[in-house]
Amino acid sequence: MAAVAPSFDDAVQELRNQRSSMDVNPYRTVELARLVLKRGRRLGDEVWAVLEQSAMALLDLGMIEEAQKDIDVLDRKFAGSTRVQKLTAMVHEAKGEFDQAMTLYNQLLEQRPADTTLMKRKIAVLKSQRRTQDAIAALNLLLDTLPSDAEAWLELADLYASSHMLQPAAHAVEEALLLLPTNHFVHATYADLLYSLGRRDLALKAYCRAVELVPGYVAGLYGVIKCAREVAKDAPATPDAPPCESYEKLAKVAEQALLQAYDQRAVVAGREDSAAVRAARAWLTGSEM
Repeated sequence: MAAVAPSFDDAVQELRNQRSSMDVNPYRTVELARLVLKRGRRLGDEVWAVLEQSAMALLDLGMIEEAQKDIDVLDRKFAGSTRVQKLTAMVHEAKGEFDQAMTLYNQLLEQRPADTTLMKRKIAVLKSQRRTQDAIAALNLLLDTLPSDAEAWLELADLYASSHMLQPAAHAVEEALLLLPTNHFVHATYADLLYSLGRRDLALKAYCRAVELVPGYVAGLYGVIKCAREVAKDAPATPDAPPCESYEKLAKVAEQALLQAYDQRAVVAGREDSAAVRAARAWLTGSEM
């Protein structure tokens, strides 16, 4: 049964919600924008916001020619405006014309040096050009302006890690954790970095926190098992140190949780385990595949 198209008013409201929440599905945005733009006069001045929204969604989908049509309409109304020039730069990005895009972004940033959306577009171009160190410098500049941007901290951490700069990467994730303390993925990312830095004890705590936030979190449970086994093996024999048995017990509990998770998923899927799951079970139980 075909889905019923939303009414004009419902479509307009959904587009408004997307603009305010920044939670965008470009396919849906284009669908809604096409519906309401057919009766653009009813939108009044809001038609310009919808055209901008439509152009960005079309660029996300690689529909450059269609996006350019919306941008041309905006340019006739707001010739030379910052927002139209930013869209033009985004067209250059979509075409792979990174030098032209960078030139435009730099010109716009000279006029609006605190515009974080322009900074983020520039960072995207630098990453596309694989200019990692320049992207790191630009992200640090952005975070000086907007230190509450958790996504930017995580992006910075990823760039540091890709450059094998693990300590700065861990610091960046720590900043993200202050902003997203209940996000299991951020805790797991922090644990991965701590593990790579050789801090198995702290990594174990971070993996445990990720699993505490989302019971059954597979990556977190694997991290708990691996770290607990290694910490138990290397634990110092001092009076104030936890006994090795406590780490072994923790690893066993995590193993059982993983096996239960695989069992539940197999039941829900109504099929046999995949080869990858069978390999995981063999590793967990120490049996032959």
